[in-house]
Amino acid sequence: MSLRCSLLGHEYGESEIERDREERGDEVVISVTELERCKRCGNARVISENTEVTQRSTRSPPDERERRRRRI
Repeated sequence: MSLRCSLLGHEYGESEIERDREERGDEVVISVTELERCKRCGNARVISENTEVTQRSTRSPPDERERRRRRI
């Protein structure tokens, strides 16, 4: 933190979005973070953060009802 920010406070600019995708075994973790950075010293402030955990998609064979629908 610069001396100027210590005295006057940070001067945050426009927000930016960081996206992160990580695979953990059979799960996929997607994190989206919205940040603001100080124009003078680069300090980051988190505005919002969203983390989603989903099962990795594995195609299973269609059940009997789906097979019948495809024939019709």
